[in-house]
This record gives sequence, C-alpha cells and structure tokens, in this order.
Amino acid sequence: MITAIALVLILGLLVFVHELGHFLAAKLIGVEVKTFAFGFPPRLWSKKVGETTYAINALPLGGYVSLRGEDDFDTSDKESLNPRSLLSKKPWQLLFIFVSGVVMNVILAIVLLYIAFMVGFQPIYSGMWNHAGVSNNLSVAITDVEKDTPAEKDGILAGDIIKQVDGQNVYLNNEVLTLVRAKNTADGAQVKLQILRGDALLDKTLVTYKAKVAGSGGKETEVSRVGVVLETRGNVKGNIFSSLGAAASETVHILKLTFVGIFDLFRQLLLKFTLSDNVTGPVGIFVATNYFASLGIVYLVQFAALLSISLAVFNVLPIPGLDGGHVAIIAAEALARRKFSGKAKNAIQLIGFGLLILLMVTITIKDFINFDIIGYVRGVFK
Repeated sequence: MITAIALVLILGLLVFVHELGHFLAAKLIGVEVKTFAFGFPPRLWSKKVGETTYAINALPLGGYVSLRGEDDFDTSDKESLNPRSLLSKKPWQLLFIFVSGVVMNVILAIVLLYIAFMVGFQPIYSGMWNHAGVSNNLSVAITDVEKDTPAEKDGILAGDIIKQVDGQNVYLNNEVLTLVRAKNTADGAQVKLQILRGDALLDKTLVTYKAKVAGSGGKETEVSRVGVVLETRGNVKGNIFSSLGAAASETVHILKLTFVGIFDLFRQLLLKFTLSDNVTGPVGIFVATNYFASLGIVYLVQFAALLSISLAVFNVLPIPGLDGGHVAIIAAEALARRKFSGKAKNAIQLIGFGLLILLMVTITIKDFINFDIIGYVRGVFK
C-alpha cells in the first residue's frame, strides 16, 4: 500500500510538473489554455477562472493541458488566424511551448537533488560525492559475519570497515557487492579486502563461494559471496552553494547516461529486434519504488529525480505522440516551407502513439517475466 501511494505521488508530481511547463509557456506566448487538470477523469472538481478551466480528477497519475488549436484538423480555417490559437503561432513559439515540459522535468530533477545534497544522504549510485564543497563521510561497515564462511575463517569481525576491494576504494555497500559478485566465474575466486579495525589497516584475501539470493518478485539468483552482512554509514552533504552545483552536475551526468540508454534501446530494437536488459517499464518502476521506499524518503527523492530525467529524455525523442514528435513536425514544416494539414499531423501522431503503446506493452510483458510477477502473486495468495 505504501509503495502504491509513493508511486502515485511520484508519477503525479513528475507529470504534473511537465504539464505545468506547457501551461506556463502557453500563457506566456499568448495561447489560450482551455483546461489545466491534475489527474485524469473522472472529474472530481473544476472551476473556470477567466478562459481556463482548472480541474482535479480522480486518477492522480499526472495531469494535462488542453490548448486552443491543438485538436483542429484544418489549418486553413479561421482558427489559424486567431491570435490565441496554436495554429497562428510562429515555429519558435511552438517550439518553446512543446519543449517547456521537458525543461521543467530537468529543473525538477535539479531541485530534488539539491534538497538531497542539502539534507545529507546516502547516494543510490557511486560518485555523487565527487564535487567541490561536498563532504563525504561514507563508509561500509560489516554488521555480521556468517558462520562457516570464508569471512569467518579469515578472522573478519563485525564492526570492521571495508576501505578497499581489489584495490578500489569503496563507500557504498552496493559497490562492495558489485565487485564481489563480478567474480561469477566459479567458486574459489579471490577477493582482496583492506579492512579498518580500530586504527589499524588490515589486508585480507577471501575466497568466494556460490549462493542463491532472493531477487525481485522472489526469483532466486546465484551470486558470489564471502559471508558478510554490510551496511552503509555516514552521508554525502553540501552547503547552500555547493549543493546547487553538485545537483546540476549530477543532472547533466544522468542525462548523458539516459540518452546512452535510450540509444541502446532503439539500436537493439531496430537492429536485433530485442529489448535491452536495462530497459524497464511500469512494473519495474513499481518494484524499484518498493525497494527505495523501504530505504527511506531521501532514497525516494533521488529515485524521483532519476525518473524525472528519464521522462524528460524520452519525451524529447522525435517520435510522433511525444513532445519531440511535435518538434520534429515543426522542423519538417520549416524545411518544407509550408504547413502540413491538420489531418496529416493527426494521423502521424496517432501512428506514433500506437507504436508507443505497443512498445510499452512489450516492455511490460518483459517485466512480468523478469520480475516473476505471476510467481509473486501466487506466493501472496498462498
């Protein structure tokens, strides 16, 4: 229940901010906004102020704006002469309106990460501490040593701090797990640890063994282990100025990674007719929300920032049905030096939207299989 509420709040915030960008840009350019709604129908409340109807709907999964001229099929009628219509605006004005939602999602990500840096947090991925003016007192502590494991046999104790794994500095428990689990070739792989015990640095060499651990949806996965339970301690924190620079820098970093991921998605889809293992949809987002919700509010804030950037990048793609699709049509009209008919643009948008729905259904089916959702449901009812 908590996961569902957290997911609704996060997605509602992301889409609402996105649509707010379109709303503000349209108002600034002088386009009539017919409706600005939070959530999707059925409608719970509405009030008309001036020319705009403000509404709150029952399904709190975002929002939408309705602009004058966006649904008109014929650009040759009087609507194209109306100064309050989209159809009468110049290409740069349309571009400003359509990209404003993407810009707002990027700004939201910066704000969320800024809050995280100001409050102090444990990052969900490595390297977020590599910024001027940002302090890092993170450490990876061993909280328990399992019996009859390589760690116990080599004298590892609860309370030891892992400083390095195979010569690499580590600050998060997932960094240690990643480095250990990378040794998935066979039992008996060696892992070199540098341990801080009190004031003394100790070097230990442990031998891995195979073990099955529960994954998403209860699905078991075989991984390499050494027999310790880990905990990340401390946090990363900035001041009022360094936090802003760090948040902006991390947003740019995530944007680059997201563009690379999207490129990989379509490269594999078009060349190999397969979906990348790194791609996930609503089911995967729900699973991830459940995980971060169990860790705490600051983890959810970071996750919301990642989703906001993902939404921005996906929407800017030149695919009909997305904001980037509108931008592509504007660019094509500018190159052709003529406007396409409303019917042609509507057909292009419908085809693009249909392909997006097909892609989403395919990704959802993949998620059901990867996360063993059917097995999870069966387990709940048992």
